[in-house]
Amino acid sequence: MMTTTDSSKKNDEKRELTPDELAKAKTICEFVVNLTKAISRSGYYDASHPISQEVKLGLYDAFINALGSSSEIMLTCHEAGEKVDIHISGILDEPFNIRRLTQANTSDLFVPKLKDYFERKSLNSFVIKKHITPEHFESFIDVMGEPIADTADNSKLGEYLTKALIDLGISEVSTVFKSDIVLSRGKLPWRVSIILRRLAKDLKVIPLFRLASVDKIKRIKTQIIDDIIRPLKNADLLRDLIVNCDIIVSYLTQLFEYNELEQMIINSLPGDIVVPVSQAIFEVYKESKDELHQSDQKDSTLQERCKYLGKILDITSKRIVFEQLPDAADLFKQLYDHEIISFDMLPEEIQFNIKTKELAEYVISH
Repeated sequence: MMTTTDSSKKNDEKRELTPDELAKAKTICEFVVNLTKAISRSGYYDASHPISQEVKLGLYDAFINALGSSSEIMLTCHEAGEKVDIHISGILDEPFNIRRLTQANTSDLFVPKLKDYFERKSLNSFVIKKHITPEHFESFIDVMGEPIADTADNSKLGEYLTKALIDLGISEVSTVFKSDIVLSRGKLPWRVSIILRRLAKDLKVIPLFRLASVDKIKRIKTQIIDDIIRPLKNADLLRDLIVNCDIIVSYLTQLFEYNELEQMIINSLPGDIVVPVSQAIFEVYKESKDELHQSDQKDSTLQERCKYLGKILDITSKRIVFEQLPDAADLFKQLYDHEIISFDMLPEEIQFNIKTKELAEYVISH
């Protein structure tokens, strides 16, 4: 079940890109190559040094041009066995492998450089948002290009670099380091894993931005969740993300009230995908219930899992009712049969059918 997203990723890798997609992807790959050069070279010099200034010249404009209508770019170092690839997200509907769209000599030169950079910084992924200012963009390159002493503690690199960005007020860059969040559940699809870790990391650093009011913190939380969730159009990916979201809740207990994070994630879903995602989550709920029955109801982990999934389905149902989203009748009937939602939440037609059936059964029995 949890391999669905990986399968769709592989299928997308084989899919031929349209001319427009290909043009966008090649433009962003060219930017990534130049960004790699800038980070590599600027690290050898002070930020004010002429060579450091030269390697950054025109790069911000290239970044804005390469993003086009996209709101952000994410680079992820993805390890699959012995193979390591750099994937770019945020430009097309699905991530793509940088090797696929660069010439062999270019990818052979820069992919190892990027891979080495990610390893030296203990970095899993980073995101640059389009609304970053030119000053913050150049400061980000300086911070991320800064050489780290050989004696430095690798386990502290993420903490050090995160603090350096925050001290400069750079909130338009999101970084996930290997030491940031360790997910407690087994092997997840790689995109789900990186999105959950990014979500937890971005939310975790909110209190580090000083002098933020309660209202501003709430707006920041909403913006972070919207930025991550809304661009995702794949129902399978959203299903896997939501059904595993409970594993990051424990990292965020000081920041959210009970059910607040789950509620905000469901609210961030595009309206046209709420019902399909809810149906997909319900299928996972039924699988978990079947496993629980087979374990003689003694598995406390499965009990908690079913309870969590039932809670999520209750939240999605309330949004469906509130916004009167279409095509939910069959789903609601199933949720009622499994005692996840109350009779009052059912559409009037289903309520009438149930009452009619109950009346008929009563008449027959008497």
